[in-house]
Amino acid sequence: MNINLKPGKLTPKEFEIMKQHIVIGGKIVGGAEKYSVIRGATIIALQHHERWDGKGYLYGLKGEEIHIYGRIVAIISE
Repeated sequence: MNINLKPGKLTPKEFEIMKQHIVIGGKIVGGAEKYSVIRGATIIALQHHERWDGKGYLYGLKGEEIHIYGRIVAIISE
């Protein structure tokens, strides 16, 4: 079953699998960081699920530890 299409709440194991999309996205765009737009995309990929209160993932960043790009995308993707 595709976790992305699962109706209802994910199990803890499924949620751990789902969180890996951050790492995968960062690796995909991270190889071309000499281009400024790609640097921005890498930041967004790695930080778009961080939360201001520190309860997000993957790194548990909080407040201004989260790059402005990550904060913006987190807000608009809610």
